[in-house]
Amino acid sequence: YFEYDAKKSSGWTISHLRFSNSNSVNLSAPYRIQDGRAHYVACHNESYVEKFSVVRFIKKGGTFFLNTKIAALLPARRLKALEAKMSPKILRTLALRKVKFYIMDAASLARKFGLKGKINMVCMSAFFRLSGVLPIKDAISLLKEAITKAYSYKGEDVVKKNHELLDVCSDPQYMINIDIPSRWKRATHLMEETRSYTSRHIALIDDEKTRKFMEDIAHPVSRLEGDTIPISKFLENHMLGGRMQPGTTCYEKRRPNPSNLIPKWNASACTQCNQCVAVCPHAVIRPFIVTREESEKAPHPDQFITVKALGAELAGKRYTLQISPLDCTGCNACVEACPESPKALEMQDVEDVLSNGGEETWDYAVNLPERGDMVDKYTLKGSQFQVPLMEFPGACSGCGETPYFKLLTQLFGERMIIANATGCSTIWGGSFPSNPYTVSKKTKRGPAWANSLFEDNAEYGFGMFSAMKHRRERLTKLLEEYVHQAELSIDSDMPYEENELVSLFHEWLDIRDEKSDACTHLFDKMKPLFQFLLFDAKRDGDFGERHSKLSQIYSDRDMFPKLSQWIVGGDGWAYDIGYGGLDHVEAFEANDVNVLVVDTEMYSNTGGQQSKATPAGASVKFAVGGKQQAKKNIGEIFMTYEHIYVASVCLSNQSHMLQALIEADRHNGPSFVVAYAPCIQQQVRPDGLND
Repeated sequence: YFEYDAKKSSGWTISHLRFSNSNSVNLSAPYRIQDGRAHYVACHNESYVEKFSVVRFIKKGGTFFLNTKIAALLPARRLKALEAKMSPKILRTLALRKVKFYIMDAASLARKFGLKGKINMVCMSAFFRLSGVLPIKDAISLLKEAITKAYSYKGEDVVKKNHELLDVCSDPQYMINIDIPSRWKRATHLMEETRSYTSRHIALIDDEKTRKFMEDIAHPVSRLEGDTIPISKFLENHMLGGRMQPGTTCYEKRRPNPSNLIPKWNASACTQCNQCVAVCPHAVIRPFIVTREESEKAPHPDQFITVKALGAELAGKRYTLQISPLDCTGCNACVEACPESPKALEMQDVEDVLSNGGEETWDYAVNLPERGDMVDKYTLKGSQFQVPLMEFPGACSGCGETPYFKLLTQLFGERMIIANATGCSTIWGGSFPSNPYTVSKKTKRGPAWANSLFEDNAEYGFGMFSAMKHRRERLTKLLEEYVHQAELSIDSDMPYEENELVSLFHEWLDIRDEKSDACTHLFDKMKPLFQFLLFDAKRDGDFGERHSKLSQIYSDRDMFPKLSQWIVGGDGWAYDIGYGGLDHVEAFEANDVNVLVVDTEMYSNTGGQQSKATPAGASVKFAVGGKQQAKKNIGEIFMTYEHIYVASVCLSNQSHMLQALIEADRHNGPSFVVAYAPCIQQQVRPDGLND
């Protein structure tokens, strides 16, 4: 029985395994192992002992195995390091239940045998050696047979390294038995108050509604206690119907960084091009326009380095590049993207940054006034000064999909509606209770996001567009009638506010089809006038039928902005499963929808199987010997409909990518953009960008 978190980076899995002592004995027990009943518990990611009660399952006298870098320390330092790493609750449980405790540094052991990052076999060997499920000689023999069968195609050297690795795993030099001190029985929660990770994200919240959601829902789920949340809490947080609180990922601070490295900015080598910001998959590296006074007031001025901002529109302002140390995955993409020589970015140890106030510096930067409106957001540099309304997703380190979504929200996010096909983009974009889609602090607007199924996403998005189209036509008709009635009115005492509103209605009717933020800005001017005419108790008198019609108009106020409908998904949806619906939606010129396909050239979310987007010769699941057919040229297919805007983009040409997305949004009719999105499962660089 398995419990798992679908996040692509720093996700967790709990495997509940039961074994019978005899082939003739049938197991009769719950699939899920209850607390205090497990003979063996292993934790293969040491960060989990900071977040979860990983030993709650273990029985008295059971065995606990922890994969941790602490095993590489000198014996005199290990106990103190373990006490600093693990919560008092875990320490107390280990001592009171008289648990046999073993630690091993699987990562360094695998690296020693030339198998960097491959800890699976080390941890599997530890399982068989400590659990007693099989005689250890039989288990090692079976594992070696499995290794030979699985890795022979990679060469004899790989097989040999794995065999040698198995043989040394039981060496006391690597498999270390910890003698649990009696003082652990008295470990108290008072120690926990000083631990940096405890409730850290709750302290950052300044919105009461968000705070309640995080405390009632997100925090218990993050502690693996989601099953204990009563239904009443979901209702209290207005979640009926699947509604989610926006922007909750910025409070998680999961530290999903396997490399423990984050970028360091070299201001003297930087030309402020913002290309590094554009490629960041998790929106953790951002440029800020600040004043000299703000830079001087930073909590750690030596970490808040600023230089003169380039550009006439930024005269008198300073430029700084800041990184969130608790959200960066260490993928190195920003360093790779930097066009300068020498690079303006280099990787450094995240612990050094945190010890020098990196967390406080980031929090200070993101709470400074937003100044993206000082620059043209439809340029590459200017777009990256806009606050991303998709941030800190649960995507893999170095993900090729998320930068496109992030850029869409920077360009159109405040007037954007997204229908998202099931796949990677819905997993990193909507894994409960995390929501990376957020709203602007300044305007309180952001993208509306929803997911239906895998196969019907085009129809789902078309339904959104169709409803929006009819509602906007109704709003237009109501405005035309209201303006006409106001112009015919013989009431010389028409309030000044109503005259102003009628004038704005005229202006809106003239530009209502303009694909920009102009309609949104007009509505911002209308809001106080609506408030006065409909709700202000100080206003004298009524204006009859027009008052009723104005109330109708106000009820459709969400249709004043010129909304941008996007239908997004991966190649498995667009090229294969959802192609029929996609073709039908794109075939009609009146369907003013935008389609973005993030093409990973495989079914990334389900493990890397071939799709029709997989190129000929590529070795993927279901085509290990090389795909026989050529890649489906979906762009050329849609070009046969002459009314569709078609583009193919890639992050390597950022200016073209930006221009294509802008042109797609402004096109009157359906658009289709294919975005090449490299996936780690392609294994072009097996260790990611850090190889």
